[in-house]
Amino acid sequence: MASGLTYFRESFENIHLDLSKQSGRCRLAESGLGWKAGGSSAEPFTLSGDQLLSAQWSRAAKGHELKIITKEQSVIQLDGFVADDFERVSKAFKIWYGINLENKEHALRGWNWGKAEFGRAEMAFNVQNRPAFEIPYSEISNTNLAGRNEIAVEFNLTSEQNGVNGHKPATTRERGRKAAAARDELVEMRFYIPGTMSKKEANGDEGSFRLRGKTYDYKVEYSAIKKVFMLPKIDEVHTLLTLGLDPPLRQGQTRYPFLVMQIKLDDETQIDLNLEEDVLATKYKDKLEGHYEAPLHHVITRVFKGLSGKKVITPSKDFSSHHNLQGVKCSIKANEGALYCLDRSFMFVPKPATYVPIENVEKIVMSRIGGQLAASRTFDISILLKGGAGEHQFSNINREEQQSLEEFFKAKGIKYKNEMTDDSSSLLKAALEDQDLASSEETHLAAAARTVDSESDVAEEYDSEHESSGAGSGSDVEMADADDGDDDDGDAEEEERPKKKSKK
Repeated sequence: MASGLTYFRESFENIHLDLSKQSGRCRLAESGLGWKAGGSSAEPFTLSGDQLLSAQWSRAAKGHELKIITKEQSVIQLDGFVADDFERVSKAFKIWYGINLENKEHALRGWNWGKAEFGRAEMAFNVQNRPAFEIPYSEISNTNLAGRNEIAVEFNLTSEQNGVNGHKPATTRERGRKAAAARDELVEMRFYIPGTMSKKEANGDEGSFRLRGKTYDYKVEYSAIKKVFMLPKIDEVHTLLTLGLDPPLRQGQTRYPFLVMQIKLDDETQIDLNLEEDVLATKYKDKLEGHYEAPLHHVITRVFKGLSGKKVITPSKDFSSHHNLQGVKCSIKANEGALYCLDRSFMFVPKPATYVPIENVEKIVMSRIGGQLAASRTFDISILLKGGAGEHQFSNINREEQQSLEEFFKAKGIKYKNEMTDDSSSLLKAALEDQDLASSEETHLAAAARTVDSESDVAEEYDSEHESSGAGSGSDVEMADADDGDDDDGDAEEEERPKKKSKK
């Protein structure tokens, strides 16, 4: 064959596709290229030659990398080549695909300043016209304006290697199509998110919805919604729609596995979904309606339920607080909120949103911190988890809620211990001991007083010198008695008092 290419195909072993952990075999042929994982029965990845647009060769973490840009604006990465493979790959691309394989060297100066260039399928950060790193657009999950001259880029949490959330990783072609396609907006709603996030505007389509605020924007896939809670707030003015997310939302290095939305109960709305009638009749039959006219919290709940396919979880009918509410006011450390008793779990909102499945509960301990009478109006509960996995403590619960909580624990068969009974006995015993001690001291003082009075009577009756000895004393009490008897002597004594103090 011309140009020294003597085979109809070239084969390379130990090649990794798109940074996958599993290696495989890569084959180049006149019709295109293919890759198949070693020891796997899965379908191989193939790409026809007429879909190739350009190719680059560069050093990588695993030997050398062949990066292919397709006409569908997607990026394919093949890692694991050795340096000697460059000539074979270069000839194959030149002869079969009519593409010159560009050998790119990376910037190794370590500079953190350069130029960001946006290509068809990826963004490259170049230092002195050499790439320091590249970021495929398909790997970016979200971007935010972090400052006046700063942009924060967030990457996808799910990876091809592990499938963290049980989702099948998209192929390179699928990722390319997703990046290029623009979706129609399904519905727009506005609501308040308590905590670190403030008022948000939500725009949804068939696959995901976006939360737009002043600083950060968040994109949430409906497939990431694992639980939907509808929790009436104890102020009887709002309701809290809570979404359990996996993967969670991220703000910097902080992750938020729950999205809590606060909605007024008396807010009414009218919404028309931007969906074709045939789509509503087939894909979303008995899930969504074309038109909604109802309280806002009902509409939002129904839309999320229809799009996520998750059941809406509400407080258990087995619990009602002392004031006939569905939640109990309490706090986690310094954060105030409400604890809701659900049929299969406990839920604390709004911040930090805490979810405790009942099946993971070993025992619940009801106690009073400090053991003082002043703390008798409130108590704490500690939920101990099975296997020593830790505990959750909820404090400052009104004492009136004790009976309601105990009845719920009994109804759900949850083991619990009331340590407040022991505390009350100890406090009562201590109070009685204090009363006995006070009584004993009063009796002793009274007896001592009677003894002093008795001795005084004896002295006055039998001692002829008793009154004169008292008149010669220098004590203030005795001088007061003398003042009452003789005014002149008292005036003289008052004039002499400063002299006595000056001597001291």
